[in-house]
Amino acid sequence: MLTLTFIHAKTTNHEPCSMNQSLLEITSVCVLYQEGKNVLFLTKDEKKAIIFIAALIFIGISSKILLKKCQKMERMYFVSSDEFKLDINKAKYEDLLGIKGIGPSLADRIIEYRNLQGGFKNIEELKNIHGVGENKFCRLKDFLKADQ
Repeated sequence: MLTLTFIHAKTTNHEPCSMNQSLLEITSVCVLYQEGKNVLFLTKDEKKAIIFIAALIFIGISSKILLKKCQKMERMYFVSSDEFKLDINKAKYEDLLGIKGIGPSLADRIIEYRNLQGGFKNIEELKNIHGVGENKFCRLKDFLKADQ
């Protein structure tokens, strides 16, 4: 079993002290014990380096966890009227890509369908496009409209 014990260099009895106290007073000597044997003595600079590396690892792990949580959070969209919906009969490729759930392939298929059919008569025609099932249609219909 490995234990990390902080011992003040100022004391002669080598009694362990609190980690906070040791970190604040860099004059302590860090001794790593393995089954009662001294394995490693760390200098002041080595301790600073270890603390710095530990802080970087902690920050890295924390930011990675936070980033994952932020990516999982759903965007909230508020569409109050048709005025703010994208007209799929006039939308450009780039406009379609701005809608969550429409990627490059689906945007291409929407434009291809629109060109072949002479436009969408209603928004329900989206279901005729490969890749737009009932679930995807339900997610897209609040952001799109089909004006003639």
